[in-house]
Amino acid sequence: MSACLYDHLCGGCDRPQWISAERKSHLLCELSKWANTPSIDFGYHAFGEWSLRDRVDLTLDSSSGTARLGLYAKTWGERELIDLPGCPQLSPALESWLRDFRRDLPPLEGRGSVRLRVSPSGLRGVWLDFANIDLKKVLDEEAWLNRQATQSVIVEMGQRRKRAQRDDSRWRLVDPRPEAWFETWLSRPSGLATHRESSLDLPLLSPHPLYGKIASFTQPSRAANRELIRLALRDLHIEDHALELGSGIGNFTLPMASRAKSVTCWENDRSALEDLHFNLERAQLLGQVQIQAVDFIRGLHSESMAESMAESMAESMAESWAGRGDGEQPRSATPNFILVDPPRAGLGDFAETLAKAQGPLSRLEKISYVSCYPESWARDLRILNSRGWKLIEAHLIDQFPRTRHYEIVSHLRRG
Repeated sequence: MSACLYDHLCGGCDRPQWISAERKSHLLCELSKWANTPSIDFGYHAFGEWSLRDRVDLTLDSSSGTARLGLYAKTWGERELIDLPGCPQLSPALESWLRDFRRDLPPLEGRGSVRLRVSPSGLRGVWLDFANIDLKKVLDEEAWLNRQATQSVIVEMGQRRKRAQRDDSRWRLVDPRPEAWFETWLSRPSGLATHRESSLDLPLLSPHPLYGKIASFTQPSRAANRELIRLALRDLHIEDHALELGSGIGNFTLPMASRAKSVTCWENDRSALEDLHFNLERAQLLGQVQIQAVDFIRGLHSESMAESMAESMAESMAESWAGRGDGEQPRSATPNFILVDPPRAGLGDFAETLAKAQGPLSRLEKISYVSCYPESWARDLRILNSRGWKLIEAHLIDQFPRTRHYEIVSHLRRG
């Protein structure tokens, strides 16, 4: 019997009928078809059926005068919102926060999205993404924000992710400051990035705070995230020079910087870049990393532009190492390892550039490709394979139980 009373209604779980054994068999069979490589045995990594999520995104609709907070129904063609008093997919701490939030909803009259988070330390946060006129009503009303403040709840509002803060006279929206809403895992303790161990197979030693906004993108589950990082970086060694495409706030960047000889990051979101810098600085890993504001999905429309970006990356990395003064220079600043974690649409035009691995990318030997969408992953895989890249290992990370979704971690090498 299901632990959820809303399985037959709520669209959050679109495959609740699969029991564990059926689910594993079905997903692995599907992934094998997408990859079209029957010689590969796919790893399967599951973390239980319930209580995985440490953040949740819901819809709050108060437009009819009666507030409903939840997810949309399974029924195709309808937009019925299922009012959810709780959800067993959430971690116990997050479900408790959801129940408390429902008891004291903000004074909103329209419809918008709500993100709830609970940090590893138990800090509660909410991001209200509503129309500006609705958010102004919350600021002017003040009473709801005052009650949240007494409970140490952090409130962010709007597309600009501003933080609600009270001064001497009233509540205002100010620039948010990073909080440790999530965690990543390092291969070495912080501050020891220049230490060189003899082993190439470095373990993940300890969790490390990952700072950002409530609205920042992170993986949904801290439990699954550790395995995701371990698998994504298992082909990264201490003498490697790494390039990361789409680094976000640093979930993979910090572990890479704690392991590799050098790391270069491409990221274009301003908010993420700010948090990435903050996280690297706090972890004492900033000297290991070159950060570049590059949109490799939309910005690299031609081979010449791609090479220009890559040349800039290589030059900045070389300058960084030249100024270290620790007597330890890399044999080359060009990367031999690359980690890509693109959006659902995949690599786009950059897949062909990556597949060619020419010019400053000519030393690429290893690709770690993390994907949340098998269709685009399979398309990019075909392009890479046509240029001599061979899939050598792939893993299915089942961090969205009772749904059709999953994460893929794959490793490719030049054939």
